[in-house]
Amino acid sequence: MLHTLKARFGREPSIGEVSRELGLSKNGARVPIETLIEKGLYVPGKPPLLNERQKQCLIAIDALERRLGRSPSIRDVSAEMGMSPGGARIHIDALVALGFITKPEIITVMRVTESGKKYLP
Repeated sequence: MLHTLKARFGREPSIGEVSRELGLSKNGARVPIETLIEKGLYVPGKPPLLNERQKQCLIAIDALERRLGRSPSIRDVSAEMGMSPGGARIHIDALVALGFITKPEIITVMRVTESGKKYLP
């Protein structure tokens, strides 16, 4: 996402701009971005580095997308990685924030409910 904002603005985005894009309070993105910079995981102007779990998550998402022929759900990713959906969500959110994946805010994965199954052949 940071790379997307940089391309849109033609410069490094401010903390406020990143916060707005993430739907956070005015300076809500300050701590995570500064922490990434402090730890050397994000250097403005250079591609960010991924930790091992983020790499595994990215690989899992790609493999699932190829295998399923659709975008995987958080539950798909968590099952593939052998972790809870909450744990997978943390890595997915990090990958979105770093611009490695996109995740629409609308629900794109649908399931037939028990009520709906009554009408299936």
